[in-house]
Amino acid sequence: MTQGRDAKQQDDYSRALGTFQAGARLGSEKSANSLAVAFYFGRPLVDLHVDLARAERYSVLGDALWRNPDLRFPSLDEVLPLPPAQLPQWNGDRQTLIDAAEALVVQPAARPMPSSGGTGRARLPLSHELLTEIRRVDVEAKSHISRTNYWQSRSYQQKGQA
Repeated sequence: MTQGRDAKQQDDYSRALGTFQAGARLGSEKSANSLAVAFYFGRPLVDLHVDLARAERYSVLGDALWRNPDLRFPSLDEVLPLPPAQLPQWNGDRQTLIDAAEALVVQPAARPMPSSGGTGRARLPLSHELLTEIRRVDVEAKSHISRTNYWQSRSYQQKGQA
């Protein structure tokens, strides 16, 4: 623990550091760049330690997120762990770091549902068939119609029909 810091403040900084790491993992450019600056200048967030290697790697990831905000880095903790863990080797190639942090996982192809007829195409289940005729919906003048909710169409029987 750094001299002059109490345990609560140290705990707050540790939690904030983990939050920034989680933000970078989930695609936050601001989180990645904040960590890059903190490690470059040795801010209180990182216990006043300057770590230029970490700063450079977070900067690369922040730049990649700026270019493509849809990126996610689920393997960030393995590629760029928080201190005191040692950094793994890196050849300095930006794309290698981005690809390693992305850890592209190939998902198995979805199996066709029985209702798809084995074609692999999705089909509506039989209970969700579309109506073939248009039915009139009466709304009483004094009824309240919400404009903020989702509407779900329902079939109903007309008055006098059983």
